[in-house]
Amino acid sequence: LKAGAGGDLGGVHADEVRRGFVRKVYGLLTVQLIATTLLAWGTMAAIQSSDGDKAAVLGLVVAASSVSFFIMCVWCCVPRLLTTYPFNLVMLGMFTLAEGVLVGVCCAV
Repeated sequence: LKAGAGGDLGGVHADEVRRGFVRKVYGLLTVQLIATTLLAWGTMAAIQSSDGDKAAVLGLVVAASSVSFFIMCVWCCVPRLLTTYPFNLVMLGMFTLAEGVLVGVCCAV
C-alpha cells in the first residue's frame, strides 16, 4: 500500500491497516490452533477407546495425509488460489482439520 501525504490511505492511517492485518492473522492462527488441539484430542480419545484398532488408525492416517498432500499440491500448482476468498479459507480449514487428525494419531500411538 502506498501512503499519500502524511501516511494517509484515503482517510485510513497506515497504522490502522497494519493493526487490522495483524489482528486478522493472529485471529486465524488462534482458530487454527484451537481447532487442531480439539480435533487432536478427539482423535486421540477415539483411538484409545477403540483399543488402537490398527486398520482404523491406518485409514485415518492415509485419509488425513491424502487430504494434506492434495491441498499442498493445489497450493503449489495454482498459487493464485491462495488469494482467492473464500476458497483460501476453505482450503486452510481443510488443511487444519487434516493436520489435527494427524497430530491426534501421533499422540495416541
